[in-house]
Amino acid sequence: MSKQSKNETAAIRTQLAKSSYLEHSNPLFLTSSFVFEDAEDMRASFAEEKNRNVYSRFSNPNNAELVDKLCQLEGAEAGHTFATGMGAIFSSFSALLNSGDHVLSARAVFGSTHTLFTKIFPKWNIETTYFDATDLDSLDALVLPQTKILYVESPTNPGLQIIDLELLGKFAKSHDLIFIVDNCFATPYLQQPIQYGADIVIHSATTDFCVGVAGYPEKHMEAPSLESDLHFLKKKVEAGANYVVTQMFFDNQKYFAFVEKCRQAGIEVPIIPGLKPMATAKQLNLIPHRFHVDLPEPLIKEVIKCKDNKQVRQVGIEWCINQSKELIDFGVPFLHYYSMGKSDNIHAIAKEVF
Repeated sequence: MSKQSKNETAAIRTQLAKSSYLEHSNPLFLTSSFVFEDAEDMRASFAEEKNRNVYSRFSNPNNAELVDKLCQLEGAEAGHTFATGMGAIFSSFSALLNSGDHVLSARAVFGSTHTLFTKIFPKWNIETTYFDATDLDSLDALVLPQTKILYVESPTNPGLQIIDLELLGKFAKSHDLIFIVDNCFATPYLQQPIQYGADIVIHSATTDFCVGVAGYPEKHMEAPSLESDLHFLKKKVEAGANYVVTQMFFDNQKYFAFVEKCRQAGIEVPIIPGLKPMATAKQLNLIPHRFHVDLPEPLIKEVIKCKDNKQVRQVGIEWCINQSKELIDFGVPFLHYYSMGKSDNIHAIAKEVF
């Protein structure tokens, strides 16, 4: 498996434990606080004798999942989430610096970080010296006895300068400096600063992440109508969803009609089709019953003619390949495949489609 595949797998598979409902994706914990077994449990929790959620402003299962994913991708030991990227940057410095300390920073930094260095920190007798990222040989002369932190962005914002993180990591260790890297632009998908000696890595989730929601071309099983389903889908988009991934379907006309209805309803975000290849004969009954989607009559006839699941698998792969090619010709933004633990089926499809 390639390094890229490992990153993608880590991002998907690092999840919260499933609840008793065995949900496909993790629920949102929209709660301000959490309950306790008894008064002693509450006391121990507030005293931090127990590692558990107390208030969502401190910790929340959704935040914990995000932190776990980022730590897994970055190779970090632990992490914290903040309301904003600048909240993360400010908290990192304020937790580590005292009055009289000195920061050594690359000159090319985000504008609000520059304001922090030049307007806010001087009030607390904390000084910052900038260095040119293209002249790292001059760093030694800029280190003071009170220098505590070496800070860079790479690539820089907005000039996109690439800084030699490995060189700076060795430099920081040789001068006993805390090395902080803003990895916002590259993300851990492209670089992991900790590998080069960074002590702290910072991200801005508004740059790195987006929100996807589910769409149902044949309506959600609990929705009274497709119109009602679209009404609430639009509410999700208006609340900030960036894209829609559909439930599996086996008739592309269902997807085409769904996209048209979404556009008529004012839903303009990308709508990514979700596809699943038929894998076993049992799925003729299981898929319509469990997922409430229709199977086209030609597909049913082909599966019925199969002598074993090996033949069913081949029929499912060929059907999904044809679906994929037609959807690409239609101009879909991406294709999403539901592997259901059968990644070899998706690999066979991808080889023919891409």
